Amino acid sequence: MNVEPIEVSVIGAMLVDNTRSEAVFSAPELLFSSERGKTLYQGVKSLYKQNYDLSPETLTVVLQGEMGMDEGTAQGLVAMAIQSAAKPDHLPFLIKSLSSSRVTSLRMELAKALGHEGSMRMGEVLSKVSEFQRQIALLDDHKAMTYEGALLDLTQQQNVKYFVPGMGALDKVFQIDEGTVCYIGGRSGGGKTAFALNMMYNIAKAGHNVGIIEVEMRRKPIAARLSGVMSRLNTRRVMKGEINDAERQHLQASVDKHREILSRIRGIEPSAFHADMIKPTIERWRDEWGCEMVMIDYVQILQGKGQDRTKEVAYISRCITEAAKDTNIPIVALSQARRSEGDVKMSDFKESAQLEHDADTMVTLNQADGYVPGAETKQVWCELVKSRNGFLTRDLMEYHLPTQTFTHTGKIASSQTQGGNEPAPF
Repeated sequence: MNVEPIEVSVIGAMLVDNTRSEAVFSAPELLFSSERGKTLYQGVKSLYKQNYDLSPETLTVVLQGEMGMDEGTAQGLVAMAIQSAAKPDHLPFLIKSLSSSRVTSLRMELAKALGHEGSMRMGEVLSKVSEFQRQIALLDDHKAMTYEGALLDLTQQQNVKYFVPGMGALDKVFQIDEGTVCYIGGRSGGGKTAFALNMMYNIAKAGHNVGIIEVEMRRKPIAARLSGVMSRLNTRRVMKGEINDAERQHLQASVDKHREILSRIRGIEPSAFHADMIKPTIERWRDEWGCEMVMIDYVQILQGKGQDRTKEVAYISRCITEAAKDTNIPIVALSQARRSEGDVKMSDFKESAQLEHDADTMVTLNQADGYVPGAETKQVWCELVKSRNGFLTRDLMEYHLPTQTFTHTGKIASSQTQGGNEPAPF
């Protein structure tokens, strides 16, 4: 039978003494490289999750019933595992050996893939390196540790860095911590990109380096929108080259005056962007120019993996979460809303199940009543519908269309702790 001897020994040890079944969970499935080894591991894991006794008889049944193995093969594998079962004292060493072997195998796979680097795009190279890092990290993810070190670190910790949108009273509740994910959702044309760009500009103005991954628009439209935020010019006229000489001089003077702020805002505008590239891109930005926060516009236009669109967006969401947690850099990602009547709610985010689960913060933008088509301004409700810090709010913002700027009206419809009626700390 095609199976690694060490893998069988590890499984056998758990069959002989099922009190040590937890040992295999200090080593994930990634450690088992042979197909039969993976199958045995999956059988053990199935029994463990369902809280069944781990024994030669139960494992044989699972291998047949759940894994589709014929009776003779299942019995033979289980017998082999029992015969070669590792001794209790040897189990940690064998698991460490499996880990070392798997790391070597992954390195060889990466080296082989990068051997074709001449015919690969840089994005493909970074993607393969990121996947290698992800799999290496998985080898350690299941090792439980005490919190003693983390608690001692807290005794030395200074003020935690967090980011606010720079929009008046909204800043008191809408705070984005390091390593978190914030989704901003709304209807098409509802001001999501403008709102996020206002945030990015204000955060850069506060002294932070921000990065933008803009898949929907090109560089000039983004720059035109920033011109409105920075110098209060009509962004459409700037984009079309219709501004007069005085406005051109004003824009030039604004660029010169705010050059330091603009130097903190960097971005890319790829025609297509795969979710696997999010983490390596952020890591590169962090190391090269000290990126501290990232905006992605927008989730549904990214590419991912999955048999259907829902699974693909779920994969994208997991990549965003992984990138934020592993780099400790917060990500603000924009999301389209489903076509439905009434205000956009948390459940209206397209393919939202995974987005809702992964988000630390979720914000919806909804047009307020009273807008007259053709008017230069409209009022928009900015609602914090999910926040892990516990505070929710519904603030009325003024959206000035010519300059694409958001300002707080001073009106707050509601502010409370999540799940209760206690007012938020204004």
